[in-house]
Amino acid sequence: MTLKKTFTPLAFQLTLAAGGISLMPFNLLQFSLPHAGKLITLSDISSNILTPTQQLWVYPLASIMLLFIAIHIIYSAKFIVEFIMWIKEGHGYQKLLSNPYENERIFAFICSLSMSANVIWASLGFFLPQISNNVQALMLPSLVYYLFLWLLLLNWEFKILIQWFSTPIDTDKFHFTWLLDILAFGLVSLTGSGIASMANNKEIASVAAISSLLTISLGLILMVFKTFCLFRSHLKNHKLPSDGLLPALFLMIPLSCLFGLSSFRMTAYVSNLLELNLKGFSFLTVVPPYVLAITWAVLCIFLLKDYLAKRFIRSSFAPPQWAMI
Repeated sequence: MTLKKTFTPLAFQLTLAAGGISLMPFNLLQFSLPHAGKLITLSDISSNILTPTQQLWVYPLASIMLLFIAIHIIYSAKFIVEFIMWIKEGHGYQKLLSNPYENERIFAFICSLSMSANVIWASLGFFLPQISNNVQALMLPSLVYYLFLWLLLLNWEFKILIQWFSTPIDTDKFHFTWLLDILAFGLVSLTGSGIASMANNKEIASVAAISSLLTISLGLILMVFKTFCLFRSHLKNHKLPSDGLLPALFLMIPLSCLFGLSSFRMTAYVSNLLELNLKGFSFLTVVPPYVLAITWAVLCIFLLKDYLAKRFIRSSFAPPQWAMI
């Protein structure tokens, strides 16, 4: 069987977006309604405890969550099969990794699989008590899954870094899709910090915490460097990217939030480990990144107002548009 030549790892942005949308209703329900355990479940929103007004928005949100869980799982399975076939064929995979101006696309695979862990823990666990009631039993397999993504992330990133230092590369040719590997660092950090903050087993929590600190640190260093290069390039050229690339500007928003939330979870791990009250420090790890995200969102809307109002609906689909979700 021959894989279609049109396959690209950027297809995983669909499953990444679907997973993110499934988590939005879950988070709203988690922080809006009382629940018995740490994570809200379907049994917590029975009609016996909901007012008629709550029923008007809670059940539609649960339906949206279920729909996008299904989309995420079905298309993840489809794209993973195609991705494996694509790697086995070899040519497209090697060609992509050797192209310094496009090889960040490979990280969409890691982004999507990292999102899958959070979908399983939260969104799917909302509907399946077998998951929500056995979170601690899932910590070891979750750690193994996370370490696979962590090793794959570092392997690909170091290959690309070696390429940067061994061949001449013009950073002025890059645009904000260049941050896709940083998004992978943020999502892998979120997964690892989640294990570190949730696991009761100290060994599992420590392995997840130490590896997460590395990805958070390296991810932030790369983000600062790449963002500086991108701002310098755009200011130098005195123009915004083409319409197909403009939505990638929104990538800065999830990046800021992911590293902020990952750092917040790490303070929870340290608090449990050392039995310290780090609420003040926790505040500093999460509030500035979210303020930055909101500020950047407002700036993006201002910069892209003509594109969003006049050209977005009529434009052809481009993978960077998923960044807006």
